[in-house]
Parts: sequence; C-alpha cells; structure tokens
Amino acid sequence: PIENETGNLGDNGQSDVIVVLSIDKETGEIKIIEIPRDSIVPVDESGGKGLSNYIKDEQLCLQYAYAHSSVEGAELTKKTVEDLLNIDINNYVAISFGGLADIVDFVDGVDITFSHDYRIFSKIHDPSDPHWINYKAGDTQHMCGTQVLDFVQYRDTSIHYTNMERMDREKD
Repeated sequence: PIENETGNLGDNGQSDVIVVLSIDKETGEIKIIEIPRDSIVPVDESGGKGLSNYIKDEQLCLQYAYAHSSVEGAELTKKTVEDLLNIDINNYVAISFGGLADIVDFVDGVDITFSHDYRIFSKIHDPSDPHWINYKAGDTQHMCGTQVLDFVQYRDTSIHYTNMERMDREKD
C-alpha cells in the first residue's frame, strides 16, 4: 500500500523513479526513458484543480505529493510527464519499493545484466554487517526482491551525481 495516510495535499510522498516505457507493438521492442526526479517542471500544488496561482516550478518528484491519494498522485504525475515530453501516455502504474520487491519475488526473481560496473553498499545479507558488492558490466546475476531493492535504492550521497548511476541501475 502507498496510500496517503493523512489525505492532505503535500503528504502523499514523492516519486523516486519516473520511467516512460515505449513498446513497439509490431516488434515487441521496449525503449526506456527515465526522467530525473529532480527535473524542474510546472508542479500543480492545488491537487489537480489547475489553479494558476498554485502552479510552481519545482522538482518533478513533488507532483506526486500534491494529491489526496496515490491514485490522484499518479494521475497528476502522468499529466505532468505528458506535458513535459509532449506525449500521450496510455497506461501508468505507481509501485512502492516494497511492491517492487514483492513483484520480483512473485516471478521468482529476475536476471539483471549490468550495463556498467557498479559498487553498492549492501545491508541485505546481514544488516549488522553491511559490505560492498561489486558488479561488472556485461555480467548477469539472478536477484530476488530484496536484492533488487538493495541494487536500485543504493545511492552514495557523499559523491556528486550518483543519482545518474542509480538511474542506470534502475533501467538495468
């Protein structure tokens, strides 16, 4: 569940990952466009009422927050992404990170082929004894839900621009 517990605007949480998938119906080819969550866009702080005095240039991830529910937050984010990219989005989904782990476990894990070399600080094996895990570009590893969650969520905030590396891991 990713519902807003208070029902108040601004309490809905923020989008962490914003991805557009384009699927060629004839070939089955999938293209992934990940939009940086900190992209500055016009954000509707009025909960979808479109009141001009409530539209402010803010980070894209905040659009989800200015809603009364997860459904409304997803719809507002969808509209903002459509406006940003000048596209029509046919379908959309909002998934919590916990939901991502559940989906991965439901399909008995996923194989991830690494597009880059990655080094992440992992707590999943023993939270009291975290350690570094190195992944090599071109290698493939089968991961369960908690491993995927650890892989996509890690970000070294002591180093600038690591959000771009995290976006690469999310696409992988």
